[in-house]
Amino acid sequence: MSLNLAVVFTDISLEKAIEFDNFCHRHEPPIAFIKSEGRGLFSSVFCDLGPKFTVSDLDGEDPHTGIIASISNDNPPLVINAKPYSFSIEEDTTNYGEYKRGGIVTELKQPKVLQFKPLEEALKDPGEFLLSDFSKFDRPLLLHLLFQALDKFVSELRRYPVAGSETDAQKLISLVFSMLKDGNIDRVDEKIVRNFAFGARAVLNPMAAMFGGIVGQEVVKACSGKFHPLLQFFYFDSLESLPVEPLDPDDLKPLNSRYDAQISVFGAKLQKQLEEAKVFVVGSGALGCEFLKNLALMGVSCGNGGKLTITDDDVIEKSNLSRQFLFRDCNIGQAKSTVAATAATLINPNFHIEALQNRASPDTENVFDDTFWEDLSVVINALDNVNARLYIDQRCLYFQKTAFRVWNFRCPVQHTDGHSSLD
Repeated sequence: MSLNLAVVFTDISLEKAIEFDNFCHRHEPPIAFIKSEGRGLFSSVFCDLGPKFTVSDLDGEDPHTGIIASISNDNPPLVINAKPYSFSIEEDTTNYGEYKRGGIVTELKQPKVLQFKPLEEALKDPGEFLLSDFSKFDRPLLLHLLFQALDKFVSELRRYPVAGSETDAQKLISLVFSMLKDGNIDRVDEKIVRNFAFGARAVLNPMAAMFGGIVGQEVVKACSGKFHPLLQFFYFDSLESLPVEPLDPDDLKPLNSRYDAQISVFGAKLQKQLEEAKVFVVGSGALGCEFLKNLALMGVSCGNGGKLTITDDDVIEKSNLSRQFLFRDCNIGQAKSTVAATAATLINPNFHIEALQNRASPDTENVFDDTFWEDLSVVINALDNVNARLYIDQRCLYFQKTAFRVWNFRCPVQHTDGHSSLD
């Protein structure tokens, strides 16, 4: 059955988390317990929905239907679907007359009962991890140990590791080795542990946005009984986002700015590049709003030489308000790009943004001319129109510009480096 209550914890010690989870797990009815933590480029989620949680609908899809092609006179009888699929039913039809024609079969979805372990038990015996990247099949177990080692580090020293501190990194490495069991893990990649330690104090906006969405979905699953929940740990890292060249520890020191978290992970030089970037965002609907929010919080195009251009020829409708969060009732009928740009500058007053209402197409190449394209650092495509996406991709390919593309058709983020097309 679905649960009436769900609690989400962040920034909490394992000792306290275990205490709260034990209460939620034993409560009648159980209370859904979800714990999430983000440390630099590493994040985790843990879900405990109680001893017995029933999922009434695993995938949310409509039940399959089909036309019956034949039914055999057997025990049990074989029903053949015209698609063709076949299945048997619990009925003796040997004494029935022969099947003649007609009939429709509809799938009856079966509920699934899941058993969740309390956090204290799951830490010792996590079971199988949900993989986010099959090229990192051994990474979740290491991250499972890393987050526990970090908790011990904070418990002992009453602080998080300092970015760039080799002493703190070695302390965390020693804690990880002290937690290893025979055969638990083949080897420990000290470079990963070091990167984890250096970014442990940082909460990065993109990671927070991503895991905020994941945790929100788990809350909906727990309270509705629809869709398969996480069972039980999920770990993710984005070490590929780090610069290729090794970072100078001095470059990771805080500058007393709103971007110190990013600086502690990527360095001040990369942060400067983000601030001076010239970005073209095409589309300011649901995806465009999310991109603008993230870019503003990250300080992209917020430097003296930076500039972000956003274009969208659409206006705001009432139906947009449920998912395009930069818009309000008073904005209905106004240009999406203008309202989104205004809202983004409220998030970060230093955001250098220009809003246009031009459709990106061959007809507007007098606006988005060669000079405009050649000056760009990156293009972000937030369109849901296939022809428009293809056109932007062709322009990025022609001018050799890095492009990111996302759309709402269960498709992942796509990236091209300006030398190859993905469409």
